[in-house]
Amino acid sequence: MNNACWPKSPVVSVVCGLSFKQKWNGPMTRRGDVVGSILMEEQSSAVQQKHVLVVDDNVELAQTYKELLEAHGYRVSLAANGVLALKLVLDTEVGAILCDLGMPQLEGDMFYVTVERVRPHLARRFIFLTGHVGHPKYEAFLKQTAAPVLYKPVFIDNLLDAVRRLFAQTS
Repeated sequence: MNNACWPKSPVVSVVCGLSFKQKWNGPMTRRGDVVGSILMEEQSSAVQQKHVLVVDDNVELAQTYKELLEAHGYRVSLAANGVLALKLVLDTEVGAILCDLGMPQLEGDMFYVTVERVRPHLARRFIFLTGHVGHPKYEAFLKQTAAPVLYKPVFIDNLLDAVRRLFAQTS
């Protein structure tokens, strides 16, 4: 049995083609040598969490969205304004962007326009969050983009449904 795997827990047996029921939390051995966290990498790439970027200058509210989305299986990054969010978008692949409209430095509408130029495929992955119902500046912009809009206070079910629909449309 030269190529036999010698797992320290049942999870490692997946590497050998067997099923398992427990999480692996130790080194994996093959003929007694440590070969690394191959299983962990395989599992994470197989699952591929959907990545959501939350852009909101209200830190407490953004953190609440983050905790809610993470509890439903999403990976979440936060940015307190459009400038920070743009840096994230340029460096990280995201699947959805929840974006407030009224923020310091780079407001949500200008962030959208910038993202549309540098990462055009993300333009259809925005969901706007705003407390500015009927604001003339934002209403014209929102009609033009045709992106989903949730008005604050946002109900949990509405937020989760909007994110699910967005991922369903872009998959």
